[in-house]
Amino acid sequence: MGWAIRRFNKLREASADEVAAAISAENGSASWFTRIGKPFLTRQANATIH
Repeated sequence: MGWAIRRFNKLREASADEVAAAISAENGSASWFTRIGKPFLTRQANATIH
């Protein structure tokens, strides 16, 4: 199970900026605001693994 979480977390991290840019463009949010959750999601995934 840990390998799957690691794999999907790497995929999420790789596309996080692109997804944040799309969200900002779609709803007009500031790009810093849509990217702010990235480290928290990484921390949550890492805590789940360990």
